[in-house]
Amino acid sequence: VFVIKLENVTFQYANMDVPAVEKISLHIRKGECIVLTGHSGCGKTTLTRLINGLVPEYYTGDLYGDIYIDGKNTDDLYISDLSKIVGSVFQDSRSQFFTLDTTAEMAFSCENTGMEQEEIVSRVVNTAENMGIEYLLERSIFELSSGEKQMIAVGSVCAYSPQILVFDEPSANLDLEAVERLKKIMKGLKEKGYTIVISEHRLHYLVDICDKAIFMKDGKIERIFRKEELKNLTFYYDKNRKIFENLNAEAREGQIIGIIGHNGVGKSTFLELLCGLKKPCRGEIRLDNQITNAKKRQKRTYYVMQDSDCQLFTESVEKELFLGKVQEEALHRKGQAVLKQLGLSEYGKRHPASLSGGQKQRLCIAVSCMKESNVLCFDEPTSGLDYESMVKISSIFEGMAAEGKILMVVTHDYEFMMQCCTHVLYMENAAKNEFFAINEKSPAELLEMMTNMKKVRANKC
Repeated sequence: VFVIKLENVTFQYANMDVPAVEKISLHIRKGECIVLTGHSGCGKTTLTRLINGLVPEYYTGDLYGDIYIDGKNTDDLYISDLSKIVGSVFQDSRSQFFTLDTTAEMAFSCENTGMEQEEIVSRVVNTAENMGIEYLLERSIFELSSGEKQMIAVGSVCAYSPQILVFDEPSANLDLEAVERLKKIMKGLKEKGYTIVISEHRLHYLVDICDKAIFMKDGKIERIFRKEELKNLTFYYDKNRKIFENLNAEAREGQIIGIIGHNGVGKSTFLELLCGLKKPCRGEIRLDNQITNAKKRQKRTYYVMQDSDCQLFTESVEKELFLGKVQEEALHRKGQAVLKQLGLSEYGKRHPASLSGGQKQRLCIAVSCMKESNVLCFDEPTSGLDYESMVKISSIFEGMAAEGKILMVVTHDYEFMMQCCTHVLYMENAAKNEFFAINEKSPAELLEMMTNMKKVRANKC
């Protein structure tokens, strides 16, 4: 029985020149797990939006062809009816939160449909236990790290238990331990008969779960791999708490520091302190061996956040690149070269909001290349990027390091870290951290360290 059928579907977003997906025909059986993969901007996310009804209900444009969900043509369904069949976890988990605390968030979808309170409580508790995230209950959403927010988003959808589950890069902000936990969750959902569609770059954790991997290119299905074929593919990988104490690290010109640790240990907070966005309770931060306050650090550093939408302000890619700068010929040539290196040349006149998540991330990195700051901080720069883009980012970072810049990079991406990082800051818990050159440990040791990072609750101040 096919629960998802797309027949010759083409969709073009409003104000776009070319279709996002074109002539897509796809049949998915009940209980199948399907992975959509391909370069950033290839149409994966648009395909998930066609399934969950966000296209064209929320993202307007021209839609051709027929889409059937559970035997019903989506033209005949309200999105409220479709949401009872299809549950979605978006790439930016914050965009789907409706409440202020984690328990209420996990209960929200159940409450929204009038479910009995006893059943709601049971579902929230059981889902949290199955996912191993009991420690995240009764917490403020605003206190969570990006990875923890992602786990709550997954939990809120699983608690409601729709027939079809759609995930847009669910592992993007998770450390390796959390990815393993997500893998177990996905496996359990599949065993219970859910139909699962996943847009993803990191395929290794899905090899034993997915039935088919669909490789997309330029809005079309390029090839469909069966489960047994995927195994041989390597084309993608994909105020009240004490966060850390007595952390010591020293970076020199030309170094690329990979900052690793489990979700919630304080990696992003460390970057915010370094860039002057937060003030330390005690201790000091020196630049050029001079103690600096937050205001001085803001002027001398540049921070590329994990949420790229927070850093895009203008109406075109080129204007974003040269914001606040006089476009002299040499600067213009440098900017065009950066766009070309990051695969963004053809999008110079496009509005940043019209780009895919991966393209926005690359644009923010392109902007960082144009900055004169000697200390550049990046929070999960390869999140949502395909393998080819990750290699390009590695090359860009190595080039900036060769210019004498210092790069601080929060990452969960083992392949990326081995590609370009020179040192590692390993944050295990509030009181324990380790700083070392990457050649001081073998690749196997580093992989084991990233895989076995234990989830530890940060002690409250």
